[in-house]
Amino acid sequence: MLSRRTGSISAVASGVDHLRALCTLVSPLLVVFACGGAATEAKPEPEPAADGDAAEKSDAPEPDATKPEAPAGKLDIAALGAKMEEDRKLTAAYAAGELGDRLKEGRFLLVDPTEGGAAMVQYFVYAGEVDPGKDIASLKGEKGDGQAAVAIILLGGEDSDRPAIFRDIDPGVYTACAIASSPDDPEEQRVLAEVSAELEAKPDYKLSAASLKEVAAETERRLGRPMTKPSFDGAEARCASATVSDDPASRIIVLKKD
Repeated sequence: MLSRRTGSISAVASGVDHLRALCTLVSPLLVVFACGGAATEAKPEPEPAADGDAAEKSDAPEPDATKPEAPAGKLDIAALGAKMEEDRKLTAAYAAGELGDRLKEGRFLLVDPTEGGAAMVQYFVYAGEVDPGKDIASLKGEKGDGQAAVAIILLGGEDSDRPAIFRDIDPGVYTACAIASSPDDPEEQRVLAEVSAELEAKPDYKLSAASLKEVAAETERRLGRPMTKPSFDGAEARCASATVSDDPASRIIVLKKD
């Protein structure tokens, strides 16, 4: 079951729409917007009890009112950044031919897009051998064999040129796809690098969602226009199916150009 300069700014999110817009803007800067690990699909809301019927009693414990819930969409950037660093080390070991059994031991799946140069690359891993199509809409609409949620990762910035690492992958048959966006705008990259360097040089600098927004806002101010959002329109995906087994090599899916 599916259970350009990255420096110190690295954000990872799980598909929250309002964060997607922000990360799409700043991703070339230092980035990473990733639905890492095992993605979960939304569960339907329970239907209300009919009039006169008692609602079914749940065996689940009552929520502890003394423990505040984490705000929806709030990122633990430090923890997520650490995960991204682990992914970078794994992909560096892959490039050097020094992975050994690390993918098997960690239950990772590495998806190698084989081509770089895009502003962002979006990856999908489906349970089962499926043909999801080539365009971004088809990829998003595919559900796999229905045995597990679709796992999605979106990488940008320097990370757009490296393979994606999926977590919690058990033995079985999977289909992996990658689709590349339009390339980065060189002028935006220059200004982004300039603004981010200035921000990180401040004594009170702290990596946060607020600092990411600050970088994006200042970059747009200097450009005198909104930043260009990378587009997947017209792009074609590359896909491949594989059976993950006890063989560590089976946890690598290489997406070759047709």
